[in-house]
Amino acid sequence: MQRLGILNGALVGLALAAGVWAGAVVNLLRHPLREAWPSYAVGLVAMVLLGAAAGWITTRWNRGPVRLLAWLLVALAMTWIIGLRARELQNLVIGLIDSRFRGLAVVDADEAVGAGLWIAGFFIVLILVLLGVVQDTRLEGIAGEMDAGGRLGGRGWFLLLLPLPLVAGAGYVADDMLQRPLRLAPALVDEVIATGRDYSGDLFALSNQTGLNYNAIQGLQAKMAGPYTLQVAAADLGPAQEVEVTAAFASGALIDCTVIVDPDIRQVSHCYDASAPFTRGFAAMLTGEVLDCPECQVAATREQQAWLLEQGRRMGGTPVVSRLAQWGSYVLMSARAPAGGGVACLFHGFSPVTLVRCQEMVP
Repeated sequence: MQRLGILNGALVGLALAAGVWAGAVVNLLRHPLREAWPSYAVGLVAMVLLGAAAGWITTRWNRGPVRLLAWLLVALAMTWIIGLRARELQNLVIGLIDSRFRGLAVVDADEAVGAGLWIAGFFIVLILVLLGVVQDTRLEGIAGEMDAGGRLGGRGWFLLLLPLPLVAGAGYVADDMLQRPLRLAPALVDEVIATGRDYSGDLFALSNQTGLNYNAIQGLQAKMAGPYTLQVAAADLGPAQEVEVTAAFASGALIDCTVIVDPDIRQVSHCYDASAPFTRGFAAMLTGEVLDCPECQVAATREQQAWLLEQGRRMGGTPVVSRLAQWGSYVLMSARAPAGGGVACLFHGFSPVTLVRCQEMVP
């Protein structure tokens, strides 16, 4: 019975994780998304271990109140892990993958997501507690289907797996409430770019024919050369229901798109070239050039401006600016001197862009 309880609990955790994150993983495979995917694996392992622990505890101390309390606590813990993976766990994994972004809130906590998490958690708690209440009866029936060697037959496996679609369904509800807008937005941007950048006809007419706003990339097609990666830079899932998605191209272009994810309107609103502050604006801060370019402006303190100007004088000549990395709304840029050396600067946001910090690079 203990082995059955552990197996049952582990399968419950697996089914819930599949319901919550399967859609997001499929999205990663279908679209050129850059995301902290190991956080899904960590979350999955945590879910399975929690479920197995609940199964062991409730068969070790087989009493109604114990089963009820154990599965209630595990359901709450699983709901917490779903929210943890969406925010803190992703930030932790990003910091481990790239130490230059360690300690940054790359994935911001959104109040709407937090509220939606516990609404979705209600269904998770309800289903897992109900399964905990009837666990003893279920496991006894399943144990009766074992052969002399302790192996389950087809009917036994059927009874064991029977409630798992219901658990996965609870996970799907959580996914639909919390992550669907964050999956839908990059998918829409990917379709607009993949089709629109090579389209030789009228983008406005194409938009009218398909219902998808390909006209959002009007005038940007020439900059969309080569492969690209997509990232969710920011999201407002409150009344505004907007998701900001960036497309980083191998050519160096950085395109930012705003997507409306309201249930009634799911559309790419507009896109623009977001490269100017990180290229022309950054270079001007080093050379002291005064730009008549409002879109190139970078918010920086006087100390940061003075430091960059001094570094630019030491470089001598025009620095070569390039993008080193991006995670969410944080962009790491480098400016290298013709003779070697240079600076690396971290920027945050897209409108406006703020200088976070800089450091010298070793020649």
